[in-house]
Amino acid sequence: GRVETRVAAAEPDRAAVALSSENPNGLQTRGRCPPKRVCMIVYSNYESDNRVMRYAEELARRGDSVEVLALSGARTTGRASLMSGVRVRWIQRRARRDEKSLGSYMWPLLKFSALASVVVTWRHLRHPYDLVHVHNMPDFLVFTAWFPRLTGAKIILDIHDVVPEFYASKF
Repeated sequence: GRVETRVAAAEPDRAAVALSSENPNGLQTRGRCPPKRVCMIVYSNYESDNRVMRYAEELARRGDSVEVLALSGARTTGRASLMSGVRVRWIQRRARRDEKSLGSYMWPLLKFSALASVVVTWRHLRHPYDLVHVHNMPDFLVFTAWFPRLTGAKIILDIHDVVPEFYASKF
């Protein structure tokens, strides 16, 4: 008979994973395509953003090399950590919550964007990414991946929130 394999983003096909070969980071790969090198950029704490965690862990589970650039949380120690096969790099602390003016709101976003751009460029020069997945808030965070894009990496802008409406409600 015919055997079908279905893979959903949040639920991997356990049979396909079990029949696959080991990859260098110790996780299983399905063997259909070579592992990809993926970078995710998110202006959020990785440990508290379930959507980003599910994407990253699923990619790592299928054998891709995944690196996340994120904000550090209150319990974060160090600059990088390996979590469920995902390399997480914390590049900035979360800003205070008293963002009452445009400047106090924009400064941490612009600082994170500049730092993320430098880190993603440096990491891409050392080991090129195949894909950079940028999670919004803010939308302009996609421009942090300018160098990988110019050198052939694919870019995804994943829009979680509608920025103009959010900004209008905030100010």
